[in-house]
Amino acid sequence: MVKRGIKEKENENLEATVEKQVDKTKKTTSKPKDVLSKRKVIMQFGGKEVEEEAIVERFKDRWKEERKLSDIKNLKVYYKVEEEVAYFVVNENETVAVSFN
Repeated sequence: MVKRGIKEKENENLEATVEKQVDKTKKTTSKPKDVLSKRKVIMQFGGKEVEEEAIVERFKDRWKEERKLSDIKNLKVYYKVEEEVAYFVVNENETVAVSFN
């Protein structure tokens, strides 16, 4: 009976250790997503800089002049630093250019 009690205690300790490790794994795997979602992208060229957020905001303002944001199903952004122009490909078939100079 004493051996059985010791084994049960060892199993409980082992289970508690495994649960702690699983909790740690859950915490560490969710952190990279949080860090990546809070990213800040800045393009620098010729002594100037433009933030990703400013590029997208300028596009949104331009788009909302004639259409709804809900019309956008997908969006690709190409920023040509040498021209200081952002090209937006909307829904795979429409291009919008926005100048930053």
